[in-house]
Amino acid sequence: MRAKSKTLKTKQLKLKTQRLVLRPFQAGDVDDVYAYAFHPEWGQYILASTKRYTHDDAGRFVSHAILQDRMQYPIFAIVIDGHVVGSVGLHVNATHGIADLRFALGKSYWGQGLITEATTALVDWGFNTLAIEKITAATDARNVSGIRIMEKLGMTQEVLWLRNRINQGNRVDEVHYGILRSEWESTTEALT
Repeated sequence: MRAKSKTLKTKQLKLKTQRLVLRPFQAGDVDDVYAYAFHPEWGQYILASTKRYTHDDAGRFVSHAILQDRMQYPIFAIVIDGHVVGSVGLHVNATHGIADLRFALGKSYWGQGLITEATTALVDWGFNTLAIEKITAATDARNVSGIRIMEKLGMTQEVLWLRNRINQGNRVDEVHYGILRSEWESTTEALT
């Protein structure tokens, strides 16, 4: 990692896109997280249990996000008009120069390109600020929308693990995607 990224621990990080602000979670975000994560369809590919997402779950998620080391797990609240509507983060393995991309968005915001906008900003930040060499992402193989987002980022499918995870009580396949920094640079240069 570059030396300048060491200052991330103390900085109040904020990324801005055309329509979004990506910022660290704050204690006051619990109600917003609960409001978007409570919808049953929201967790169909994220949650491994069959129970309904609760306000306590939202509190635990926000607390966990706040307490994380920003060098190892930078996680951002996706904010529109002052409200948190989702999250996007990286789980960084600095030893190997890789990171796992994670993202979620409230159902009422699906289909507007917002998660693609947020993940694009985070992937670019991960490659350019954290000097990550590769970013990966994985999802339930039935998650067509999640796969489409990974492909829009220029990621390619690397592996399909059959019956690899339990989701909502069912054993399901898991698909893994990835992109190298050199591939990202080639893609973003072609767009400019």
